[in-house]
Amino acid sequence: MTFVNDRHAMQGAVIEAMHEASAHHLTDAARPLRERIEALCPLDVIAQELISVAPVTFRARTFDIDEAGHPAILIMVKDEFGEIEDLEAFAPDPPYRHALTFGRGVAIGLGAFHDMRFHERLRLAMHASVWSYLGARCRGLLPLKWNAVALELVERRVAGIVAPSVAEGREIERRLARALKPPDVFITQHDEAA
Repeated sequence: MTFVNDRHAMQGAVIEAMHEASAHHLTDAARPLRERIEALCPLDVIAQELISVAPVTFRARTFDIDEAGHPAILIMVKDEFGEIEDLEAFAPDPPYRHALTFGRGVAIGLGAFHDMRFHERLRLAMHASVWSYLGARCRGLLPLKWNAVALELVERRVAGIVAPSVAEGREIERRLARALKPPDVFITQHDEAA
């Protein structure tokens, strides 16, 4: 993984990685994954959101596009204004690993935050899994870094979160509660006034 500090150079590197991914021919192993994505999400949305399938090998915190790897879902990560920020790879099956190219992306669908600036009491659609996000035609927010997203929700005073199912809602609550849990407070001196 190469560290890129210049935003335009980083965007170019992400686009280059996506082109590399699209250059790989769909193998027999990847074809069912592509069909599964297309069954959930229309082709125009797949094209607009820059969704692809490529063989990847997951590393500790990143991934490599690799012919010897396993088929994965690649989604372009954009900031809330639509600027390319990173590239995320998702393993389609358990244990559902995912990784960013440069580690800069916080969530997929950050445009939902941009829309909220114009609607003070708007509830935010959120997903806990890539399959839920794809099934919603890529509408809503798919957190990649739950701690950062939780802080954004508090800072932006989000009025509520809309989950696509009870199971997803419980998973979102669990992850946000874990992210927002304040640290324990320890007292160093005994206070007589208490």
